[in-house]
Amino acid sequence: MERIWLKNYPPGVPHDIDTEQYKSLTDLLETAFRKHGSSPFSVCMNQWMSYSELDELSSALGAWLQNQGLLPGARVAIMLPNLPQFAVTMAAILRAGYTCVNVNPLYTARELEHQLKDSGTTAIVILENFASTLQQVIAQTSVQHVVLTSIGDLLGPWYGRWMSFAVRHLAKMVPEFEHQSDLPRVKLGEVSATVFAGALVGHENQRAATKLFSPLVGAEIRLPAGASAEVTLNPNFEHGFLVVQGQVSVDEQVVELHLTSYHQTGKDAVRLTNLSDGETILIMLGGEPFEEPIVMWWNFIERSHDEIVEARQLWNAHDSGIPEFFDHIGSRTPAPELPNVTLRARL
Repeated sequence: MERIWLKNYPPGVPHDIDTEQYKSLTDLLETAFRKHGSSPFSVCMNQWMSYSELDELSSALGAWLQNQGLLPGARVAIMLPNLPQFAVTMAAILRAGYTCVNVNPLYTARELEHQLKDSGTTAIVILENFASTLQQVIAQTSVQHVVLTSIGDLLGPWYGRWMSFAVRHLAKMVPEFEHQSDLPRVKLGEVSATVFAGALVGHENQRAATKLFSPLVGAEIRLPAGASAEVTLNPNFEHGFLVVQGQVSVDEQVVELHLTSYHQTGKDAVRLTNLSDGETILIMLGGEPFEEPIVMWWNFIERSHDEIVEARQLWNAHDSGIPEFFDHIGSRTPAPELPNVTLRARL
């Protein structure tokens, strides 16, 4: 067949594609960056971006994503309209070894929740205009990292700032949402703590801005290999220390991976010691005790063993009175069998 369309190809465009020319999409991108560095890549609102600028920006974002500890092949969602940030984000995700999940910016909260769950997304880059939609569903997904961008971020230092201001405050196109851009970080000797709720005792000036409905404290504590530190506690709070990486001793009590060390009220400090060869990570949670006895089992909190039995039956029967819960691959998680004992209330 005569390929009559070839006469319309611009000069320099090959008539045939060598499918062995590039090893991967990343190879294709990086070859283009080297070959066309000074050439224009895109234009948006009269602001041009070159291939070399795309190379630099995507490399920086990709390195940041890798530094967050995402696993190879992790799904990273892109919820952006046709802005320069889209190309930067897509190239960054591919170069970092992750998988792009393209999300329609006009999705409703229900549609967004479904796609994030279905894809197993653990990070998302999103325009601030749509952050309120994400806020409605993020707790029901596996998303752990959110990168916010505004419409003018890559439109130059003056015009870009004006555009972002106009979209936010004149056109009012950014619905209100809650966002903590920089969580407080506290040094406890060799140990570091990132506070995501409340404040640590003795560091009240470094309080997280998270909205709370009762007095609480929450922090991620990282202990380097061999490190030990004392953490001051509020004696009016009960506390739990969950090990999410490594092994630790809490006041000489060994706590294995995925287990929690519980401490009743009246305690004003604990000693944490890393027992593993690498870094150990803990989640510390504390708050005022409930005023009445409760029974806790699996994802249920009730007042008695019988109420736990009833809640389990309703959950496994898909009763509409209990909200759904899905794991990272989207299948429904049934409640396991109850132990062959009577569950006791925690006083």
